[in-house]
Amino acid sequence: MRPRNFAHPTRQARLLAPMLAPMLALVLLTLPLGGCIIAPIMDNYYRTSTKTVKAQYTKLEDKTFAVIISAGRGIETEAPGVPDEMLMRVSFRLSQPVVGAAGVVPPLTVVKTLYDRPQWQAMTYQEIAKDLLGGVDRLVLIELEDFRLTDPGNAYEWNGVAAGRVLVIESDGVDPNQIVFEKYVSVKFPDKPGWTPQTMKDDLVISTLLSRFVDRATWLFYDHQEPYYPEY
Repeated sequence: MRPRNFAHPTRQARLLAPMLAPMLALVLLTLPLGGCIIAPIMDNYYRTSTKTVKAQYTKLEDKTFAVIISAGRGIETEAPGVPDEMLMRVSFRLSQPVVGAAGVVPPLTVVKTLYDRPQWQAMTYQEIAKDLLGGVDRLVLIELEDFRLTDPGNAYEWNGVAAGRVLVIESDGVDPNQIVFEKYVSVKFPDKPGWTPQTMKDDLVISTLLSRFVDRATWLFYDHQEPYYPEY
């Protein structure tokens, strides 16, 4: 039986080259084209979809807590009532089942207690949690450092900012006076320049800043959905 006549590898390559070259060129040409087509589709998908963002602090679960808002007098002058409204909203949001807390000190109780004890800011965290607010397991303290509607010296155009620190103290922890969690939160509104008191009411600037800050502050405590391209 005669052996089969296999072509030499080099000769095979020469024979196949004319057929492979056009195929390879076609593949190379379609790769960039595919990227150009897919990219806008994916971009549109991301613009209309959300993603899950995990909580950064999860130890409110099965714990009692109280929310305290600390804000300077300048904020009350700029936006009267904002600290109290923030206290109400944050307390309500963190008392929802998605957080899993065991209980919350009612905001009105917090306001009255702190009002009756104006020296509370000189007290330790342990004293506030155990003595002043009835022995809660957690303090959620928001130090509102900035809440302004315009840039300093420019009252003719809105450029609102709300910023501050979100702190957590575990009064049942090893050190009940230690800050165990800290996150700086800052939001802005309007999103584009050019808005003035003549084209937008100050109430809208205040309410939007407040809503955005409360979102960012409370989202730290539970898994939630956010847009892939968030506005704030």
